[in-house]
Amino acid sequence: MFYTEEKNEALEKLQKAAAEYKTAFDNTIYASCQLYEARKKTLDLIKSGVEFFDGISNIPDGLNDNVGKARSNVEIFEANIKAVQVELNKASASDTTIDGTNEGIELAIGGAAVGISVAVGGSAVAMAIATTFGIASTGVAISSLSGAAATTAALAWLGGGAVAAGGAGIAGGTALLAVFGPIGLGLAAIALTTGGFVFSEKNKKVAIDASGKIAELKRTTEKLRESIAKINGLYNETVQSEMKIRYLFDGLLSEDKNFSDWKNDSQVKFVDFAKETEILSLLLLKTLPQIEPETAARFILQQKGVFVAKACIEYSPDAGQSTEKTAYSKDLLVGHEVEIDPANFHIPEGSYIRLYVKVVAGKNNCDEKWFKYKHGGETIIYEIAGTTAINYIKKVSGQN
Repeated sequence: MFYTEEKNEALEKLQKAAAEYKTAFDNTIYASCQLYEARKKTLDLIKSGVEFFDGISNIPDGLNDNVGKARSNVEIFEANIKAVQVELNKASASDTTIDGTNEGIELAIGGAAVGISVAVGGSAVAMAIATTFGIASTGVAISSLSGAAATTAALAWLGGGAVAAGGAGIAGGTALLAVFGPIGLGLAAIALTTGGFVFSEKNKKVAIDASGKIAELKRTTEKLRESIAKINGLYNETVQSEMKIRYLFDGLLSEDKNFSDWKNDSQVKFVDFAKETEILSLLLLKTLPQIEPETAARFILQQKGVFVAKACIEYSPDAGQSTEKTAYSKDLLVGHEVEIDPANFHIPEGSYIRLYVKVVAGKNNCDEKWFKYKHGGETIIYEIAGTTAINYIKKVSGQN
């Protein structure tokens, strides 16, 4: 059969790329949990240090500022943890489970709602993710997920930043699925590793679809590996700071309660202790820097299919909370192309956008990947081909 060899080769590469992605995904979760455990120990140490500090008299004024900031940072961290726990309790009270064991939750991370499937002990995972990648300034939004979508819900945004809703995901009350912008990528990767990814279309379309997903999986895997390196760096920084404070703290416990009576060495240690306590408290609140998605200024669709097509832009102005579609272009016949510019529809800059194609009397199609709308960004060129029942869309190139 035509393209059978290409299909099999593409699927084999896709399986390999998905396995690498899943490994990077799991390692990111592990690193986040390891960091969270270190931060819990850090939190206890800082609180003990602040209590010790408050019991000392005649302390220089500047040191009160250091410890005051540490106390404030501890309060912020604990408030974040409490907010996550409150929402987790709400999700638990709704008695929504996945496969009878897992909790499906949705976290607001880096300012955007993120759907994740949380295994047993999921509250710790939720805490780890929220404290590693940042909780939205508006608070934490956790809502239960249900149905088949929830069972394959994947961590949508690692590194903070862009998330967009997939089709009827948020609107339909199912799940928000995305990884660094591409919708369905996490779903595809999870399904692949469990043998659930099945193509039933023509071989050529399979090969093209697989090639596109391979590129996205590889790009996402690299971003996950970058996140792992940053998390491990933050973990090492936290552990080293904690060890330094413990050393200083242990050396001061035998002193009396009057700072003025201490020897010079102890006073110097105490000054260092106060300053390091503030530094360590800042590490409690440190999150990974935002990782921006690719940008796009407009789309061009080249029509190469045996059908009539219409194109529009699907967009999310609120980082995935909702999606909308623009008006469709005029009918597009084979051999023609159309340019679709978000500016013509007054789409706010910074919205997440993707190309959506309506095939008249046929199967509609869209790119799984979302871009961040930016004036002066790339023009993304696509082509659509095939028939009304079996058609495919692929990115041809991007140009400034």
